[in-house]
Amino acid sequence: MVPIESWIIPIIIASIGLIGGVIGYLLRYFLDKKKELFSENRKITRELYQEFVNKVIELFKSVKKTKEYDDGVAINQMVEGIYEFYKKYLLYASPKLVKAFGDFMQFNYRQTPKDPIEIMRLLGRVIKTMRSELGLSNKGLGKDGEEVFRAQFKDFDKLSSTKVN
Repeated sequence: MVPIESWIIPIIIASIGLIGGVIGYLLRYFLDKKKELFSENRKITRELYQEFVNKVIELFKSVKKTKEYDDGVAINQMVEGIYEFYKKYLLYASPKLVKAFGDFMQFNYRQTPKDPIEIMRLLGRVIKTMRSELGLSNKGLGKDGEEVFRAQFKDFDKLSSTKVN
């Protein structure tokens, strides 16, 4: 008869190896699922953020074309169009983006007439936060990301040098 000590140690070693393998497999499985979810979330987020940027560019295009900025028509149209975006992005955006977007919307609710410099600053902050969440660099885009609008205005340097109270 074989003594118990001679076969129990190999069983313990084999059990430890088996348990380690199962733990490793489960860990890898859950990490892959998390990566898959993150990848899908990033894809949806990118599409939503592009939708927002398109609305902002359309606003500037409308303002240039119609010169209706002073009476707020273009901004009001944009704010109405943003509600659909808001319903979608709320589930995917970071708290920092939710706050930046909220600051922009609160400004639009309170401020009449609209201050174009402050709108540019607040929208820049929203877009800068979006870029950050997508993993893009914001180096050189200004404190609030206002440099993203440089291509939209002929007199950008004059506008951006204006101080906001």
